[in-house]
Amino acid sequence: MKLGVFLPQVGPLAEAAGLRDLAQMIEALGFDSAWVNDHVVIPWQQSRPYVRSRDGRFPVAPETPFLEAVTVLGYLVGVTRRLRLGTGVLVVPWRNPVLTAKQLATLDVLSGGRLIVGVGAGWWPEEFAALATPFADRGRRTDEYLEVIRRCWTERHTGFHGRYYDLDDVGCFPKPAQRPHPPLVVGGASPGALRRAGRVGDGWQPAGLSDGEIAAGWERVRAEARAAGRDAAALLLSVQVRLRWADDDEAEQAVAALRRLRAQGAGQVVLEFAAADLTAARRQLERFMSAVWPAVA
Repeated sequence: MKLGVFLPQVGPLAEAAGLRDLAQMIEALGFDSAWVNDHVVIPWQQSRPYVRSRDGRFPVAPETPFLEAVTVLGYLVGVTRRLRLGTGVLVVPWRNPVLTAKQLATLDVLSGGRLIVGVGAGWWPEEFAALATPFADRGRRTDEYLEVIRRCWTERHTGFHGRYYDLDDVGCFPKPAQRPHPPLVVGGASPGALRRAGRVGDGWQPAGLSDGEIAAGWERVRAEARAAGRDAAALLLSVQVRLRWADDDEAEQAVAALRRLRAQGAGQVVLEFAAADLTAARRQLERFMSAVWPAVA
């Protein structure tokens, strides 16, 4: 089971030195990957609940610094050597798909093939409005944009004519270093997200779900893959987890949770954690690698 960690691109560590030092620390400690999240703006209004918080409110205040995902990965490419770099998840319908394909292919080339592309359809209507993107058809738009991106990555003559995007015969080079393209890991737990993960993704990355919800979702993803004539056994289950391991009891609970995920077929876990400064982050991650991970790996 591979091990990743989300970088704190939000708040006090959301600056060049903090991101560089933390990414290099993660690499030196033996983690496999580092991940960034994707929010362009934080609206003051919220008409839909954020399902991962108890009160339904998004936990980041609108005035909090929140660095842009693709730009952060471009910086991390130059300050790391081995670490894989992932988006968890990039909101596809916000962005022009041809430009997105070019940016991600560039990252994959410059990193020597270290990119993991986590994708999703988004959930916050007010954020869509701020980016002049229709919210109601975001799932269909995501599917179409992903097809455009895939074609840009794999075809010599790239063209596409769909409901939301038209592209005449163009060349989009260089192609990604990874062939046929970087792994596409689909986030979300809606029926559309599960279908997308099974039919076009290389894996599924749920967040904030119970063991039972992960098991049911994973079975649905694999069923969708089989229905599409794909090899369900080749898909990756990558789970975002929020764990605590500050004391012995919490460490034991974290070990048990990770063992359950491995038993469910998880090939990767991506840790979410919070730290006020670099010293606290180092202390937390070093303890995880000494008190939790050896009992799981």
